[in-house]
Amino acid sequence: VQLCLSPLVGAISGGNCAVVKPSAYALILLREAGTPCVFWGDLFGTPETGDLPAVTELPLLMTMRRALAHGPQHDAFDDPDVVGFAREGDEAHPGSGLAVVLSDRRAATKRLHVGARHAGEQWICVLGGHEPVTVGDDGNVELPVSDGGLSVYAPEAARPILDSAEQHLLRQR
Repeated sequence: VQLCLSPLVGAISGGNCAVVKPSAYALILLREAGTPCVFWGDLFGTPETGDLPAVTELPLLMTMRRALAHGPQHDAFDDPDVVGFAREGDEAHPGSGLAVVLSDRRAATKRLHVGARHAGEQWICVLGGHEPVTVGDDGNVELPVSDGGLSVYAPEAARPILDSAEQHLLRQR
């Protein structure tokens, strides 16, 4: 738990609060353990007072939890500044699987095991703005993250699910 929270604490102490809520919600919503909780003000903001903007990544993270966060989890909490975890997905949820990398201050690359079933697949960076990556024959993949950032990756096969969620969100705004 300590290594999991270290990047968040480092981001706060470094003044990088913009990444804290999306990173915290990635941990809350996409990990295997725990009961997810989403706060109304984080989802919709507080327009009556204007003091709490909505977490813009939250609806996408919620969709990813529902559609992609399935199957066994593999943790990589071996570096206090850059941590990650991956969910392999399962056959019951086509296109499922995801990988999350968090950094508290420096850009880095994290090697994660996303599962042998994804060997040779192209994975897209859904949050973080990085180029697509290809999963190795052993089910491992090297995933970049920016300085003090959050990167979330998913199989290319998940694009229709993610695009549909994005279109739904645009219609609601």
